Amino acid sequence: MDELSIKMIMILFPGIITTMLLDKIIEHKPWSSFKYSLFIVFNGVMSYAILQFYYMAELLIEVERINFSIENVKILSVWDFNSDKAQIPYQEVIKAGIASLFWGLLLSFIEHKEWLSSILLKLNISSKYGNYSTNYQLLKLKRNDWIDITIWDKDLFIRGIVVSINELNGLCELCINNAEVFSMSKDMKSLYKAEYISISEPPNNLIISTTQDPTGE
Repeated sequence: MDELSIKMIMILFPGIITTMLLDKIIEHKPWSSFKYSLFIVFNGVMSYAILQFYYMAELLIEVERINFSIENVKILSVWDFNSDKAQIPYQEVIKAGIASLFWGLLLSFIEHKEWLSSILLKLNISSKYGNYSTNYQLLKLKRNDWIDITIWDKDLFIRGIVVSINELNGLCELCINNAEVFSMSKDMKSLYKAEYISISEPPNNLIISTTQDPTGE
């Protein structure tokens, strides 16, 4: 690895922070190496852009709008980082690294609220609601609520509280609290109860529906 490549990795450090943060805290399907690299570059550029905007806003507040001139704004040296002789702007990297944390948290918040998907649906730009199955969407909405799950090929009916959900390799993975398992072929006879049950099934093998608290509370 040559010196320029090492410097470029250092420059992209803020993007690495944001991408690793998002990878850990948001629910998503596995990213390919190519997509991961694109996210690093994009998030790195956005982190420096946020820092650049901060300098512009700082100058605007300091001199007021009438006296503001774009020529007086401090331009980040990272925008002209294109040679082996260029020095790593450590101050900018550190400040952009701090900005990248806030950028990552903002993206995570937007993803958690599903604002982008909702806006696109309302504007009729897209009919797609997220990257997961309808089972996953329902379970996500009803997490920590009582639900009923039918597992067709196992002749089982489960009632409980969904506490954890995931979709991986074509399987819907669930962790259910206060679970009660019934046999459908035996007139819904209760087989057993468990504090926690974990199941992993293809989405098309499940029927999931909402239900009321069986305790009546």
